Amino acid sequence: LKERFGIASAQAESLQGQLQQAQENVLRKEQEQQKTQEKLTALSQELTELKTTLSEKEKHFAEQQQHIEQSKQQACSLPLLPKPLPKESTSTMKRFKELVRARAEQLNVPAELLVKKRDYEAIIRSGLRDGNYQLPPSLMGWREDVVANDLLGLLSRQC
Repeated sequence: LKERFGIASAQAESLQGQLQQAQENVLRKEQEQQKTQEKLTALSQELTELKTTLSEKEKHFAEQQQHIEQSKQQACSLPLLPKPLPKESTSTMKRFKELVRARAEQLNVPAELLVKKRDYEAIIRSGLRDGNYQLPPSLMGWREDVVANDLLGLLSRQC
């Protein structure tokens, strides 16, 4: 009986050691599982943030693409700038300005009040192809009588 008790006691100690090792293994596995779960949670949050960032970038990219398309459409609808006047028109432009300056002095007003640079150019451009010079709308009315008809007369004497 003593012998059996000794064997049983030794077996019990051995089983108790195995049980303790198994419990330590379970505890270690639970800790590893918890760390793995924490890593998984962190990775899941990072993935969610990346998806959000990607979604925002895609939205921003789409907005930029739309803006580019709108800009292209607007650019196509803008009027083209006129070509520069030919060099031959320089002397005509000088004579125009001399005539307007003299008339402005007679009337005691600034020359720019009578005729603007774009008006000079508009008159010259109107007759470049066929020599049929026309007054721009801005030189109609009182300016027509004061100075514009004289500008047309200058052109007719020049031709």
